Amino acid sequence: MPSSRINAMIQDSRGFFWLATEGAGLVRYDGFEFKTFTPENTKVRPLLTALCEDSKGNIWAASDNTLLKYDGLTFSYFYLPNNDRIQKIGCGHNAHMVVASKTAVYSLGTSDTLSQLQSNFEGEINDLLYLDELWLATDSGIYKGNKKLSSEPVYDLDIHNNRVFAAGENGVAEFTGEELRQINSKESKGVSARGSKVVSLTNSQIIIYSKEGFLELDRSNGLEEVRYKGCYLSNSGVVWLYSNQGLTKLENTSLRLYNEKEKVGPEIFSVWSDGQQVLAGSGRGITSVNGEDVDNFQSINYNYGVVLAIDRFEGLTWLGTERGLVRFDGKQFEEATFSEIEGGYIFALKATKDALWIGTGMGIFKYSKGRLENISASKNLPFSAVYAISEGEDGSLWFATYTEGFMRFSDKGWENVRELGGMKLDSLRFNTFTAVTANEIWAGTLSEGLYHLTEESTENISPAALNFAEIKALEIGDNTLWMTTNKGLFKTLKTDGLYKVKEVTQVSRLIREGFSPQALTLHNDQLVAGSPEGLFVIDLNLLQQYVEPPQLAITDVELSFGEVQGLEDYAEGIFPFYGTPKELRLPPDLNFLSFTMAGLTGYQPENLIYRYRVKGLGDNWTQAGARREAIFSNIKPGNYTFEAQVTREGEKWQNNSVTYHFVILNPVYKRWWFILLVLALVGTLTYLYVSDRIKRANQQLRLENSLLDMERKALRLQMNPHFIFNALDSISSFIFKNDPKQAVRYLNNFAKLMRLTLESSMEHVHPVETEVSVLKNYLELEKLRFQGKFEYEIEVDDEIDYDVGIPPMLIQPHVENAILHGIKPKEEKSFLSIRFILDEELLICEVEDNGIGRKAAKAMPKRQDHRSMATQINRDRIRLLRLSKNEEVDIQIIDLENPTGTKVIIKLPAESI
Repeated sequence: MPSSRINAMIQDSRGFFWLATEGAGLVRYDGFEFKTFTPENTKVRPLLTALCEDSKGNIWAASDNTLLKYDGLTFSYFYLPNNDRIQKIGCGHNAHMVVASKTAVYSLGTSDTLSQLQSNFEGEINDLLYLDELWLATDSGIYKGNKKLSSEPVYDLDIHNNRVFAAGENGVAEFTGEELRQINSKESKGVSARGSKVVSLTNSQIIIYSKEGFLELDRSNGLEEVRYKGCYLSNSGVVWLYSNQGLTKLENTSLRLYNEKEKVGPEIFSVWSDGQQVLAGSGRGITSVNGEDVDNFQSINYNYGVVLAIDRFEGLTWLGTERGLVRFDGKQFEEATFSEIEGGYIFALKATKDALWIGTGMGIFKYSKGRLENISASKNLPFSAVYAISEGEDGSLWFATYTEGFMRFSDKGWENVRELGGMKLDSLRFNTFTAVTANEIWAGTLSEGLYHLTEESTENISPAALNFAEIKALEIGDNTLWMTTNKGLFKTLKTDGLYKVKEVTQVSRLIREGFSPQALTLHNDQLVAGSPEGLFVIDLNLLQQYVEPPQLAITDVELSFGEVQGLEDYAEGIFPFYGTPKELRLPPDLNFLSFTMAGLTGYQPENLIYRYRVKGLGDNWTQAGARREAIFSNIKPGNYTFEAQVTREGEKWQNNSVTYHFVILNPVYKRWWFILLVLALVGTLTYLYVSDRIKRANQQLRLENSLLDMERKALRLQMNPHFIFNALDSISSFIFKNDPKQAVRYLNNFAKLMRLTLESSMEHVHPVETEVSVLKNYLELEKLRFQGKFEYEIEVDDEIDYDVGIPPMLIQPHVENAILHGIKPKEEKSFLSIRFILDEELLICEVEDNGIGRKAAKAMPKRQDHRSMATQINRDRIRLLRLSKNEEVDIQIIDLENPTGTKVIIKLPAESI
């Protein structure tokens, strides 16, 4: 605790406890840890005197003449005029604040200034609150508005459910409107109310008032001798006392422990009650306990060892001890001198109307009318140590042995019961038992749980249901079976025909041992249990009061490994009052988180259990037990919600989940904007690359086409000189033959041909019609040259229009070859046929002659001064056409037989001009 000097305490609507301290200022307590909130204004002393919470959840505190408002993130400051010192503060509806000094009342207006209120009261102000109107507690009485409701000094006020509680000189009173109801008349300096409970603080006592009555706690109950400043009753019913020596918590007001301070014990082995008095047996004798009255008989001459059993018969108290049977008349102890049992262990006693039944190490004995009878011998029962005796509701008696099962005495007489409900009983498995009727018992074990045995059936409540506890003692009453174990107090209830076990968590952690089956009994509405620590008396009415389930808060979120400053840098802010980062968005390398949970209750926080899960990682709950920290590592990128719940051990899970949303971001390379950016960049680069490639390809294509064009032109230029050479050769022949008419005719045709050739020499293609004209002129020249050596025909398909083109001079070389190498060597007159055919998308050109054929032409002797270039030039042109057209261009040369000759077929795409 940051400071032990505490002046005020509240529990806010979130479940946190707030302390006004001297030295540490404002302190928050979550049931486990303290956290200090220091005002930024260094002029404000960390000495707070009053606290309250307004309807908006803000925490208000007072320090000297300064009123502080804490909104969960920052402090605001308001100053009392004239340096007046604040005594008390009060929060009304709509965050209306009233402040009192000893002699004046102030109100905080909308202008954020404190202004004095006109009020008619006498005496110094001790406390105030605001419920529709102002209530004042003064040395002269209590005031509602300007109306005085009482004239005795009032020191403290509290409000709950529109009821005002006042503590003063005349005790504690409750006001509903102006109607007064006196709760107690002991002078009180503090009061606190929640639900049906009212707690008041006197100079020496704590008085708890509820519908069950009063409970007064003082030094005899272990209350420390401290000058307490005030009391506070929390939502869970826990009483807090604050002083200059810290906090005192009273959470088990249903439980009272009598120990060596009250001269009880120290170790209690057996208990007994008759509804008026409780007797507790120890190694020093017996002690009588009746509320505040404790009578110790240990100082009387007792030297018989541990008291193992107690009962009352014929006006005397009988004790079963480790040294025999002892009777006590209220003044002295005396051993019952029966030779059969003298000096032996007496484990159990049970008094009925006409007899005292005794369980010994040698069997069963009955004492009645001054005479002791050995029942084991007279009824022919097995001799075995009897460790417990129980009487059923029907008057039947059951005796438990260690090795021979059970002995039963009922209206059927004596029986050795070795089997019940189909289960064999002659074993060492049972440690304690209690009888219901002659046909029904409950039996507890150390390792096999709890058995419910009847004549018809056997039912076992497993060790797991009992938290694997060792059952020490059983007691039944009002349809409830109570058990003391080495792991606390349990009870069994019948619900919907089934028996269910529930741990009594309120006192379970305090009662851990019970030495024998005789160490547990019911005393009116109290359960009395003996233990190594002394005698526990539990008020069952207070024990079974409803305790509100705890509120749950996530008090811390941090990286589970390493330290990174500024976790808020990854958040959208801070949650007010909790201090955890809001909407946390972490980079992928900070994917290891821990969450700290706290059940906000003052009532047995150590008995809380937690469970949690992260939606996005799975829907299964992780059972954390009492561990308040949840750690997660290597969380994959995604949106997550941490969900946690709290309950008390042994109770059902409530629908009280708290959630916390956080995000683990994807790596930069996986985020949508980065992917889009990369795609855009890749697309842009791809586009630029492809565009550049296309540009380069187009440039290359244009260059190649230019080169091809230049090659075609060069080939045409090569062909034209070749033809011109042949034509001039023919003209010279006519001149040498002194045939000027033929020479002139030839020259005219030659001029016409040259004109057509020159017109088409710079074109890639020209119309088929032009090609036909060129061929006709050429053939006419060749006919003149060879003086009617051959005839020819040119056929053009009717489907061929003027706009169908053909590369210039493509057919001429083959026509020339047909004439020179096929027709010329032939002695007979020959015939040359040229055809142009349109076959769908193809233009087919055929040149067919009936000359001597290629085979005969090759066999003829060659001129040494002549090298034919037409065929090679045309092949080169076809090759270039294939490259430039990137389509099918084909040439076939077919040798004909019968008659001989040669046929050339050229196929090329039909081009439109």
